Amino acid sequence: VKSVAIDVSGGQDEDKNVKIRMVVDNGKGWHPASHAEVDLSGPSGGSKSIELYPEATDKDGKTQTLVFDGTFSKHATKGFWQASQIKVVDTLGQERWVRVNDYSWRLYLNNAQGTDWPPRYRKGTTNLKAKYVKDESTGSIYPQLTATIRYEQTGAPLSKEKNPIWMRLAAKKANPDGSLTAKEWEDFGASAWQYPQYKEGTCVQDDLSYRGTCTATWELSPGTPAGEYYVSMINLEDEASNKRQQFYTLQRDGWTCCGQVGHTPNDEAPVTVELSQCAAGDIPTEEKPCVTGDILPPELDRSSVKAEIEQDESDRKVGKATLKLSFKARDDKSGVGTIAYRIMDPQGFSHSGYVTHKSSSGPIFHGAADEWKVYSKDIDLPRGSPPGEWRVESIDIHDKAGNRKHHQLIELLVFEPSS
Repeated sequence: VKSVAIDVSGGQDEDKNVKIRMVVDNGKGWHPASHAEVDLSGPSGGSKSIELYPEATDKDGKTQTLVFDGTFSKHATKGFWQASQIKVVDTLGQERWVRVNDYSWRLYLNNAQGTDWPPRYRKGTTNLKAKYVKDESTGSIYPQLTATIRYEQTGAPLSKEKNPIWMRLAAKKANPDGSLTAKEWEDFGASAWQYPQYKEGTCVQDDLSYRGTCTATWELSPGTPAGEYYVSMINLEDEASNKRQQFYTLQRDGWTCCGQVGHTPNDEAPVTVELSQCAAGDIPTEEKPCVTGDILPPELDRSSVKAEIEQDESDRKVGKATLKLSFKARDDKSGVGTIAYRIMDPQGFSHSGYVTHKSSSGPIFHGAADEWKVYSKDIDLPRGSPPGEWRVESIDIHDKAGNRKHHQLIELLVFEPSS
């Protein structure tokens, strides 16, 4: 980062129009910046994240101007907001982190209505319900969980730039005599440590009131493990970036949960719903809803993993190319879902991404889950990519039930200290 120019306009009782121009040094032969991410700390503990994107590059390509042009709420806390962390990302995905001790800047907001009071969770208002929904394209029946809470606005209105609430769903084994042993549950199933699913929600304010209702909905796979499901945490945020978190860590006998058990203020006991295990050989139906309990992670045919570089002669001189990745995978029940990859460049740096397919999202796998299928991804390597051997470092495959298998395709050297 070479320099920063900040312009703030708007009266004391108005939202502020903020324009930030940050000049970065691209160096000679470096990749240009794709964007920058800046974390701002408020004068009394609030925080806000912004992103800056390229506006102009000088003729020799050595410097670039990155710009943020947006609005800060009139309710944001009055005083200096400081850049606590700056991350600049180049077109190859490489990151440079600039800490507050290396370089920082501040902007001043003169908000007369600034507040640091976060929204309030209304005690004892959490509700969680389950129903089973039919997927029209496949006829499959899957569970849908909906959580609601009540809130109260104490300072600024809830955030309008993004969803004002997210909730975390977790689960515990319900029946000791069910199909999963305790070890199977912890190793493969929806344990408190590996299952939690985060979901953003929406909030609706009551008429002529400072109170309202927030809702989040999870659509789960028919192969979801049977058990008792509960919301373990919520996070409310207003438009001034003030946050309120509520934990549900008061545990029943025999329960343990992620989170700071017994140490977070105003904790509540979790509200649970049970998803029942299907009988042996049964599948979920509208008359007899249940879950099939997929506890095994997907499989990768490691011998099928292929990667090749494709480029024409004009691209070869400037280091621009396409890496074509393909492999075969399958699952036993719920089907392949999210697939993540990492590739390693000749300099040893890792670059990550996702392989999308027609069943990437949603609770249902379309097709025969247990059949081997080819998954592929064309990865663009931008101008200036380093010459040499690019390798597939790892592939992570998730199934629809939340099981995951990490496949390390490059051997890593482990150093063990001698006694």
